[in-house]
Amino acid sequence: QTEPINRVLEAVTHGYADRLQVPLQPLADNLE
Repeated sequence: QTEPINRVLEAVTHGYADRLQVPLQPLADNLE
């Protein structure tokens, strides 16, 4: 029963990371 939970956590963290990368990407480009 832990496998589905892990899949959900992976999906949530992956989507959360994608949302964070969108606003942070312009800042990273400016720092370069």
